[in-house]
Amino acid sequence: MTVASYLHRLGFNVHYPGLPVHPGKEIHDRLASGPGAVLSFTTGNKELSERIVGATRLWGISVSFGCRKPTYRSLSPSRLLWYIP
Repeated sequence: MTVASYLHRLGFNVHYPGLPVHPGKEIHDRLASGPGAVLSFTTGNKELSERIVGATRLWGISVSFGCRKPTYRSLSPSRLLWYIP
C-alpha cells in the first residue's frame, strides 16, 4: 500500500485495489480479503519507465497478466526477465 500510495501521489496511473480511488475497489473489497501484493502503474513515457525499472530490484516490465494478444513479442528477451533476489 505504501508503494501504491507513493506512486499515486507522484501522479502515476496506479492500478491497485487497496487505493481508495481504484475503480473496482468496492467489488474487490466484497470478493477478496485484502488488496493483494500485485500492483501496476503507467508512466506514459517509455524512457522513464525503463529508468524506474532499472533503478529497482523488486519489479520488472511485464506484459498484462490478462492480455489476450501476445504483446510480449514487442519486448526484447532481456525485458522479459525478472530480477529474483
